Amino acid sequence: MKYLIIAAIMALSLSAFGAEINIGLDRCVILNNVNDNSLPTKIGLHFTLPDTLLGKEIIYAAMEGSLSVHHAGLDSLFELYFSPLLAEWPDRAYDYSGIEAITDSMGAGNYTIRLGDSSAFAIDITGFVREVADRVRPNYGLIGTADLLGDTNIILPDAVGENLRSQVRVKVIYK
Repeated sequence: MKYLIIAAIMALSLSAFGAEINIGLDRCVILNNVNDNSLPTKIGLHFTLPDTLLGKEIIYAAMEGSLSVHHAGLDSLFELYFSPLLAEWPDRAYDYSGIEAITDSMGAGNYTIRLGDSSAFAIDITGFVREVADRVRPNYGLIGTADLLGDTNIILPDAVGENLRSQVRVKVIYK
């Protein structure tokens, strides 16, 4: 009964405050520097906002999913920091150094997790999605930095990109 009441409250609040849509990723690429393993992994993401969101008021937007990172130091902090891309990706993936040239210096969202904790994450990207929906910024995608804070960096294997692409969703609440 308690869950039914909670579900009813959530349904009423969405109808009063807005609608929700979940969007899958079109692309997710893992970029590692092949010449220097001390540099953090980059994660390139792209999702397409439906035309129905263009011009709508974006209340909240977040990338939600999970990432399993195994490391000997379970007390280490792992940070995902995302920035918008400033230009279109070519059909081939950018190399590590090429992506820097088209990465905005302004952040779009970040998330820090202790490696021994749950791997589920929700990264607030409301500002980025709002700018895309308002046509202030084109949606070329996001580039993330995967950094192990206070330690050597984690090098993510390429297979993580496909895993993230299939499970990460962008949740958008709008009016």
